[in-house]
Amino acid sequence: MLNLSKVLDLTMKLFFVLLGVTVIVLNLISMGNQQYVFLAESFLRGHLDFVSMPPHLTDMVLHNGYYYWPNPPFPAVLLMFPVIILKLLGVASIQGFVQIVIGALLVWVLGKVFITCSSKKDVTFWVYSFIFSTCFIGVFSLPSSWYFASTVSVFLTFLAYLLYKKGYSMAYVGIIYGLILLTRFTAALGIIFYIFLLLSENNFRFKFDRALTKKFILLLAPFFCALVIMISYNYARYGTWKELGYVQNFLFPWHQTARNYGIFSLKHVPGNIYYLFLNAPKPVLSDGVSKVLKFPFVEADPWGMSIFVTSPVFFLLFTLAYKKRESILLLLTSFLIMIPILLYFGVGWIQFGYRYSLDFLPYLFIALVSEYSLKNKELSLGVKLVILLSSLSNFYLLFTMLT
Repeated sequence: MLNLSKVLDLTMKLFFVLLGVTVIVLNLISMGNQQYVFLAESFLRGHLDFVSMPPHLTDMVLHNGYYYWPNPPFPAVLLMFPVIILKLLGVASIQGFVQIVIGALLVWVLGKVFITCSSKKDVTFWVYSFIFSTCFIGVFSLPSSWYFASTVSVFLTFLAYLLYKKGYSMAYVGIIYGLILLTRFTAALGIIFYIFLLLSENNFRFKFDRALTKKFILLLAPFFCALVIMISYNYARYGTWKELGYVQNFLFPWHQTARNYGIFSLKHVPGNIYYLFLNAPKPVLSDGVSKVLKFPFVEADPWGMSIFVTSPVFFLLFTLAYKKRESILLLLTSFLIMIPILLYFGVGWIQFGYRYSLDFLPYLFIALVSEYSLKNKELSLGVKLVILLSSLSNFYLLFTMLT
């Protein structure tokens, strides 16, 4: 008799190979928006500004006649050695090549993470789900600098969790979150999860404990060192620690108009909520007047789409009991990271799905895997089918953005 579960498992493995090869090809043929490569070259020549200019000025900061990249510098530092080697080898898409390597490492880390909280035979399916059935596939497929930073921060977030689960010192977690701070500010707020974990060791009662205090120091010291580095980096560029570059960087007119309401403002919350939770793909009208559709019939909205469109598996979050304290802390951390994202003027355009959600999505996903596996011995046929179909839907919609 045909075992449908095994058929779905084999289908998933086939898709893993086919979609994985597609992602590799997309990374290697993508030549644009390699600002971190240009910045790495500047660092190698002892400059903080762009010595060689990228092809366009989007997000650039012009200060005292020099052009700067406003985003944190770690991705460029990470690329310094690969830039030297890959330039000699004639590799054109350097960010794409490095992103492939990071993606391969992420797959390995995800496997190690999910084996700690799910059935061993479901691990590969959960890994497949995060890579292909979330908005992560959008940043993983296109190595432009904005997406590359998210790939780096997602990898570091899961790596920190793995080291914590393996019992490594909190110093390693602190170092990793220092690197995340130097990659994406909002993603670095995830350190709150580990602060909560340490506080939970005393049942959130504030009393002196020498061993616990040592853990806090090990966690927070490297994080604050990274903060000092970021402040010093900004001071060296702009002559003040207050300037991050987001007040004066070059933006498209619609983003400039949104920024006029404030970089962070309650006025931005409804729009961000809409694109994070509600927005759907757009119909492709045949003539622009009637409702007759033409191929590809629907297309991804570059302003973003709901996480429930790119990841319908997240509907399972509303069905779980959350019996583990760690899961509750993961959800709370996700919510706290979400707050500044919802207040921020930049929705994330151009993007597949709502890419800023990747700052908190790892915590949601770990909570989902952990609690679902606690409730169920293994992935159901229905959940496996939803994951497979959503991965194909994601690729279909992603290619409507590329064509």
